[in-house]
Amino acid sequence: MKMVAQADLTEARDVLLEDGSSARNTCFHVDAGGNQQAFLVEFSGAKLAAHFHHVRQFQVIVAGDGGRVGKAAVPPISFHYTDPDSPYGPIVPGPSGSISFFTLRPRASKGTFYMPGSRDRMSAHAGRNVVVQVPRIPPLETESVLEELIHRHDDGLAAHRLRLARRAVAPGPELAGSGGQYYLLYAGSLLFDAREVRPHTLGWVEPDEKAPVLRAGDNGADVLVLQFPVASAVEAAGLLDEVDAPQFSGDGPRIADAQLVSI
Repeated sequence: MKMVAQADLTEARDVLLEDGSSARNTCFHVDAGGNQQAFLVEFSGAKLAAHFHHVRQFQVIVAGDGGRVGKAAVPPISFHYTDPDSPYGPIVPGPSGSISFFTLRPRASKGTFYMPGSRDRMSAHAGRNVVVQVPRIPPLETESVLEELIHRHDDGLAAHRLRLARRAVAPGPELAGSGGQYYLLYAGSLLFDAREVRPHTLGWVEPDEKAPVLRAGDNGADVLVLQFPVASAVEAAGLLDEVDAPQFSGDGPRIADAQLVSI
């Protein structure tokens, strides 16, 4: 597993959407081959309109004050999963007008398809849209706990919370028969590659890799393990659709120089 810590990243792109909202986008290069796509979005504005993408996706809300995705409340820490071609949103910040979230994909995608106006770009009926709130609880004093947040589906979709006490060691969940996993450290620290990494550190595990063994730092660690289903024919058709298509479609705001950033 390769891990990338936000503290190590020096490049972020500030973008302005046509409706006056703005976002800072920080890309996490967790895969040397360039197949995965992971970035942190720090969004400010009234809302990000409902839309869909052609790929499987988790989004993890890590900062904000009472925002929502669609009708679901998403206080930090919350996350949601959507299948390809499955509309979600709008993403609405709380009273402060700001919300921050990781967007995590097993395949890179350039397309944002706003609804309404993009139904003709959906190659299938909308699939799963799962929202989970992760409660804040005190750190463990001993050992480790692996908690199931999304029960494993037949195609491999699953999610877990791995909590480790100070200096505890524990393996992640097995991922055979899945589409890969992201590990997101959101509290505490991990000992990795001869150093101690802190939030927000992100790792990617390929479907054919063994589950990694994590080692917590002095304050313990709280980690989300977000597991994708295997790729579907819907995703394959959608990625072909993107090849010669505009990055945005439907009734929503565009971004200048959009080829350099995603949302």
